[in-house]
Amino acid sequence: MILNALVDTTSNLNVTSDPELSQFEEINAFTLIGRILSKKSFNPNAVKNALLKAWNPRFGMEMNSVEENNGENLDSALFWVQARNLPVRSINTITAKIIEDTIGRFVKTDLVSENQRWMKALRIRVELNVHKPLTDSIKL
Repeated sequence: MILNALVDTTSNLNVTSDPELSQFEEINAFTLIGRILSKKSFNPNAVKNALLKAWNPRFGMEMNSVEENNGENLDSALFWVQARNLPVRSINTITAKIIEDTIGRFVKTDLVSENQRWMKALRIRVELNVHKPLTDSIKL
């Protein structure tokens, strides 16, 4: 009974008392920072139109150009990579490090223990250089 009263009393509370701030947080809930990896010049409107066509966002999209990089390193990015079709005995941290050292810098794997061999794919977190082409397969 007391719990229901507490839920009823607090259900309308808002984290922020400023409604304008709340709207600002909603608008900026989805922010993407990107970089065009080309030495050639490009048309920003063409890029925006291509992204709009590919993503079809419900509320549109705003794109701003930043001329000078203000300290953000956009030369590498973190990704989860899946290694599939591995023999059961190869689903381990050693194999994960071998694979990821081949394509990037090993960060971690989602293996909790070496006994976790029932997985369909070995998931590995790796830092990739965005200037290098992606590898679609590796022979072990």
